[in-house]
Amino acid sequence: MKACSTASIQRLQLIYDVPTRWNSAYNMLERALHMRRAINLYLAEERDLAHLALSNSEWDQCGALLTILYPFKVESTRIQDTSRPTIQRVYWSYERMFNTIDELRDKLRRSLTRGRRKDKDWINQLLNAIDEMERKLKTYYTAATQYVFSEACLLDPTTKTSLFDAKSFTDDVVNWKQQYIDATRERFQQNYATKDLGDVRNAMLASIVSAKHTCVDDEDDDFQHHIVDKHEM
Repeated sequence: MKACSTASIQRLQLIYDVPTRWNSAYNMLERALHMRRAINLYLAEERDLAHLALSNSEWDQCGALLTILYPFKVESTRIQDTSRPTIQRVYWSYERMFNTIDELRDKLRRSLTRGRRKDKDWINQLLNAIDEMERKLKTYYTAATQYVFSEACLLDPTTKTSLFDAKSFTDDVVNWKQQYIDATRERFQQNYATKDLGDVRNAMLASIVSAKHTCVDDEDDDFQHHIVDKHEM
């Protein structure tokens, strides 16, 4: 028999949830569900550990949690990309995550009305978890109000002002789109308009063209492309 490779052994090992590592809860659940049959067989043979075995309903809950966490894993992985600029993606990521929370909450509420009675307790627990996720996300979003994020969106040639036409930025009291534009223009006039950038200007134009091609080729940004296309119609 051929010896198992290190990579193969690692794929068969369970993963722990580490509070200080992004996506570790998702990775833990994904690996456990992948190893579900092996885990059940092992616990069935080890009588001292039988009390640790999950019921079918509990495995279903793990699957539901995996579905909930997946969009957030995608966003955090996307924003960690170091091969190209990502600061202009921050507000887009928040927009997608808030929309995902709204969609998940709606789906869970619909499940309550037509689901089995025994499932309603854990569905309510998931709804409470969704509310906590939203509160936590709002805390981080409030901390990301520095002008660098809004200006990065506005100066991205592939998106420009399109994000700020979304419903979440529509307010009867404040015109957020115009406020961001005016603030960006004011900072430019105060800090850069009178300066001679020389060769830096050409380098910036070249990088903008390169970034435009790179972003357009990003097939993962379906939501972003949808908003941009809607804005340009």
